[in-house]
Amino acid sequence: MTENRAPAAPNAGTLVTKAAALSYRDLPATISNYISFRIPFRNYFARQYVRIFEDGLSSYVKEYYKGYDGEFYPEGRGTFAVSNYLGLNPLPYARLCEVRAYIAGLQAWWEARGVYFLCVMVQDKTTVYPELMPIRGRLEPRGVSWGESIADVMRDTPVNFIDMSKILIRHKGEYKTFNRQYDLYHWNAYGIYLTYRTLCAALAPVMSTAPREGEFYRITEEERNYDGIFDFELVPWMEILEQDKLKVLSSDIDADIIRNTAKRGGAMLVMGDSYFNGTHLSKLSGADNGTLPFAHSVNTYIGAHYSGISAEAMEFIHATYKPTVVIFEFVERMYPTLADCAAQNEFFVKMGDAYLNTPRSVNGENKFLLDKKILDGLYFPSSELSKR
Repeated sequence: MTENRAPAAPNAGTLVTKAAALSYRDLPATISNYISFRIPFRNYFARQYVRIFEDGLSSYVKEYYKGYDGEFYPEGRGTFAVSNYLGLNPLPYARLCEVRAYIAGLQAWWEARGVYFLCVMVQDKTTVYPELMPIRGRLEPRGVSWGESIADVMRDTPVNFIDMSKILIRHKGEYKTFNRQYDLYHWNAYGIYLTYRTLCAALAPVMSTAPREGEFYRITEEERNYDGIFDFELVPWMEILEQDKLKVLSSDIDADIIRNTAKRGGAMLVMGDSYFNGTHLSKLSGADNGTLPFAHSVNTYIGAHYSGISAEAMEFIHATYKPTVVIFEFVERMYPTLADCAAQNEFFVKMGDAYLNTPRSVNGENKFLLDKKILDGLYFPSSELSKR
């Protein structure tokens, strides 16, 4: 058993990098500690602190922040979780509306085919554990976070939408859903577990069974080390049981197709990101992604990253496997990927506007960019209607 001890790292608030630090890079630790414990309105100064070190000194807040009690937070590799939580990178409202319309268009497309669509947004570590951030990022005043911005535009729409923030925060005393140091860019199996249970409850009216813990899956803790700069720690992992009943099929699309030999019917499509199909999950032999326990609920489980599922792939999945449920999951920090999907799938944005009854202004006139009657038929996105 390896001893679980804190890594040899700088003090709270310090940037951790693999590269040798320049002399001025030691300043953030001193400033952070001073701001955290001595200065009123410290979160306002925290925001200026980030700007000074990024813009003024070109000392980009990358890699990881060290917070309190040995907790680390990611701020590199395109994540920007700390900056996004503090509201330093506000999202443009027009683009948020396009993302909302894109998700609504996906629901409209599947609903037109008699399929139940459910969208779920999950959170970064900063949202669930702000109290452990460096320089006390949880204190007011701060801007609007990415997750809050997305939840605001999705509220009061007909989209079947679940925001997991309150649930994850409510249960964080019972389940530690993010690791202290291991794989800071994702949650751990307890985050998956809480979201899975929430989805099971939401899907109860349309699904006959939900795989039970202990019979079809279990949570284990394994000692793991990450990135070569942290020590080992016990990491929760979701293990899928009865794997001999699950067979990964060959596929012509960018997705895992898993056949459950113990089930005669039913299919489910899970379009998610790495939170739902990449980490802290069992990966079946021959599969590219992790597999959720839902694979034990249906005869065919299709798991894929949503950015890799084109309109043509969706039509193929519908025609070939006929899913009755589609889950669309994304983490709040992946807004740029969602915006790219919206830009690349204009048809779904148009369809979403029609579904939401949110016409766009064109030459000063509010109009729908797609004839609303498309919602009454089963049309291919590649049809002439998509070009209107």
